[in-house]
Amino acid sequence: MKCRRCGAELPGGRGAYRWRCEVVALGDDALSPAGDFNELEERQQRIFEELASVSPEQIEADVYQLWEGLFCRRCRFELGRVLEQFLGREDGI
Repeated sequence: MKCRRCGAELPGGRGAYRWRCEVVALGDDALSPAGDFNELEERQQRIFEELASVSPEQIEADVYQLWEGLFCRRCRFELGRVLEQFLGREDGI
């Protein structure tokens, strides 16, 4: 086993931290019935036309992303610092 970030050996998983980051779009706003039926049909048609020019991979990336792996102790704390900056938190992870 190796740290995904720095490549440090993690023999038998000792000193390893498993991490997982999942980002999922919420709701089904694009297809939900807001307004009358004709408005909904027009809205759905516009969405389907837009989606026709986008690859399935791009559509999936817009709705769902997953990152996961193993980190060593040093990289785990670096990830914590980066997340604190990104999230604007000072209380630690």
